[in-house]
Amino acid sequence: MPRDMKSLALALGIALATAGNADEFAPLSGFERVRGAVAVATDGERARVAVGTASSVWVAAAGAPAERALRVGVVRDLAFGPDGALWVASNRGVFSWDGAVARPHALGPGASGRATRLLWLGGVLIAGAEDGIALRPPGSAFARVNGAAPEGAVQALAALGSREWLAIIGDEVARFTLAAGSRDVAEIRRETLPAGDGAPLDLAPLSSGEVLALRERGLAQRSAQGAWRRVALALPPGAEPVRILASARGVWIATNAGALFARDPAGPYERAASPAGAANVAALALRGGDVVLAGPRGVLHGIARAHLPARREDARAKVAAIAPGEPSVLAVQRAALRYLALEPARIASLRARTRRSALAPALELFGAYGGDRAFDRDWDEAFTGGVDHTFFDRHRERGRDFDAGARLTWNLGAAIYHPEEIDASREAREWLELRDEVLDEISQLYFERRRALLDAARESDPHAAARLALRADELAAGLDAWTGGWWSARLASSSPESPAMEATP
Repeated sequence: MPRDMKSLALALGIALATAGNADEFAPLSGFERVRGAVAVATDGERARVAVGTASSVWVAAAGAPAERALRVGVVRDLAFGPDGALWVASNRGVFSWDGAVARPHALGPGASGRATRLLWLGGVLIAGAEDGIALRPPGSAFARVNGAAPEGAVQALAALGSREWLAIIGDEVARFTLAAGSRDVAEIRRETLPAGDGAPLDLAPLSSGEVLALRERGLAQRSAQGAWRRVALALPPGAEPVRILASARGVWIATNAGALFARDPAGPYERAASPAGAANVAALALRGGDVVLAGPRGVLHGIARAHLPARREDARAKVAAIAPGEPSVLAVQRAALRYLALEPARIASLRARTRRSALAPALELFGAYGGDRAFDRDWDEAFTGGVDHTFFDRHRERGRDFDAGARLTWNLGAAIYHPEEIDASREAREWLELRDEVLDEISQLYFERRRALLDAARESDPHAAARLALRADELAAGLDAWTGGWWSARLASSSPESPAMEATP
């Protein structure tokens, strides 16, 4: 697949990304000008939000403009303490900020001092570093945790109660337990995740006492008794998960291709509303009952509005009544694949032609030209009749030769395995990747348009209904662009679906 076509498809996918739920997102008040966010924390009691970037920490209270609080290099994590102080984990170490003065706190030399994650547990601050964990009881300095802990950088921390917490260290998960009435760790126990789905990335505790572990290609859920089980996770094509957050309303997953949301930990997970559904999200936090998303393009604030139909049959009937005669999503996907020349027959033809090419001989044409010349002289004498006679002879010859031919060569070994089959397989993988991305975008546009139509039909505010209808038209324009005008032509016809009507114009 040509790179320019793939880039165009990805660009269209980002531009036309849609929501998988009814949440609304807007830039967080006070942080409109902050870009490059990599960490976020909220202080519910004081209505404050802190955002970390690659060089600074910005803080705003109750919608006021964000102010730069301190410069500490690349921010990796933020946490507000019980006393309202802001704690910062950065590549330069751990810092605290009381609203006026920033103070450094030593974890250790070298990698030991480069903090990665922060967690408050029963008044104790837990700091994860690139080579272990340190604890800071109230009024004391940080002390390293020694014991049978896994080796590596701490990637995530999650509380299990007032005395226990989980940590992702390297590619392993470990449970830490504080000794009763003590500030020391009494027990460190490694836990085994289900096989597959890659390394763990982040942790999110649930209100039920369970914990979700975000992995490279899926989820794992830990019961309150400590047993892990695998949870399937269907990520959009090209999406790489980064962080996970659980709230009372559901679970949020941050990826480089947008935020995902599910009301149940087991899914299904859908894209968040635009622009969060298409933005690169690096960190998440809860602000009251709402979610705050931080990423390279800024900070977004979302308000969830759950609208679940009582029965699936009723929802389908409402959609059928609002959008009668519309083609199915399968028909739209087929039209888009035809328009973009992404049908499966294309790859099948490529593979067949690669193998048949071994039966075609290599033709070689050749020719040659040659020429020669000869020259000789001869003389003789004779005495006849008393007279001497002298004879002199000369002879010249010239010739030309032309040679032409053709040669046919068969490489019969290539009929068994052609060397270009590797290139054909690479082309097939890129084709499948692009096809999946196209199908994903078509599905998102199609069903989000139907959700917009449903919301517009039950909206009592005429201005809100008009805005939702405009949104449905915008999504229809996206479907029309992906299918080369087939969508609008199909809607213009009142006849039922047929193979003739589904042909791409």
